[in-house]
Amino acid sequence: MKAQREPVEITKHGKRVAIMMSAEEYDLLTSSIRAAAEEGMQNIKEGRVTDGPEFMKALRLHAASRAKRK
Repeated sequence: MKAQREPVEITKHGKRVAIMMSAEEYDLLTSSIRAAAEEGMQNIKEGRVTDGPEFMKALRLHAASRAKRK
């Protein structure tokens, strides 16, 4: 059997209840999540952190600049 490359949504009464994906896609996803978590922990150890209000301000500025480009 050949695995599908794209995830498949499983619905119940029209609502999404599960996602089925290939083992390869699952491995790539979990690997990416693990790498991001490790990078985040390293940033914390090295003091590269931002408080909540500062982060939200930067996020709003970023979103505004993206909206202007469209």
